[in-house]
Amino acid sequence: MKQARRARVLLFYCITLGLAVVGSVVVAETALRMSGRVAVQSVATATEQVFDRIPGVFEPGQKLVERPRPELQHRVSINSLGYRGREIDPENQSGRIRLMCVGDSFTYGAYVDDDATLPAQLERFLRGRGYPVDVINAGVGDTTIVDQLYVLKRGARIQAKIVLLVFSENDISDLAKDEPTYMALERNRRLKSKPGVRQLYAFVRNTALFNLALRVRGWYQARGSNQVGGVHRREDADRTEALWGRYDSLLGEVQAYLAGKDVRFMFVIFPSHYRLGSEARGDDRVERVERLARKRGVRTVNLLGPLRAVGAGASDLYLLPYDGHPSGRGYAVAADALAKELEPDLREMIGEK
Repeated sequence: MKQARRARVLLFYCITLGLAVVGSVVVAETALRMSGRVAVQSVATATEQVFDRIPGVFEPGQKLVERPRPELQHRVSINSLGYRGREIDPENQSGRIRLMCVGDSFTYGAYVDDDATLPAQLERFLRGRGYPVDVINAGVGDTTIVDQLYVLKRGARIQAKIVLLVFSENDISDLAKDEPTYMALERNRRLKSKPGVRQLYAFVRNTALFNLALRVRGWYQARGSNQVGGVHRREDADRTEALWGRYDSLLGEVQAYLAGKDVRFMFVIFPSHYRLGSEARGDDRVERVERLARKRGVRTVNLLGPLRAVGAGASDLYLLPYDGHPSGRGYAVAADALAKELEPDLREMIGEK
């Protein structure tokens, strides 16, 4: 009798605790949704079932509105190839010249609509000047050059004739991660493709709590990513030099890979917003990476000059004060500058046809 009563009491407490947990989760989810400060939709990477069939890394066919906060609401489309943006003919039956933009969230276009991203505006500017081009957005957030070389190789079937590798200022420090982002994505892809986990992931992925967890993880991973260069201790200086050496070596790998494919290569430096002032604070990453690329003979475009030349404030060219990514206007300035740089190449390539 006593044992049966204890079992009933234990069951009662377990049920009560379970209901309390469920109730707390529902309350937290509701509060987060009502706050409007957390997204309830986010772009998903491809599942194991489709990954090998596409050159990109995102789950094809997504169309959603991301709302990390009201001021940053934006529309995202993922085409059938797993890239952000409009549909692109895999066979290129139109015979357009293909350009591929590779980089991190500055290339992907975090927090702006599809048509405001750097690749989309570059395509629009070039087509407006009469050049038959497709510009592929192969940007993937939270990546650096080791991941971007991986993205390039996956996208070889696109047969791009020109590749633009876009450098962001956290690309050096991101090389210090325990594992490259593409390997973390591979592990995540295997996990969420398992029976049971797949169904659970489909259930939670569009919840505010799940997207808050993703944001917190991203914040934690990005913490201190802009600190490379301003070091004082000897061991920090040695570590920084090692990261720069590794970046240099990987840039050489990208250069050699594209040369072997007979693909034209442009290295694009997209500075952070605080470089726009008359006296940039921090370190010399922008100048240093430009020297590094030019020493290798890589064609290099530093967007700092064009961004400063328009005379607009940082809050106009970037999503300040809400976020440090470029705004649609910032991308437009960058796209215009790159279009002018690319015109001689395109005229030559058209003449060769």
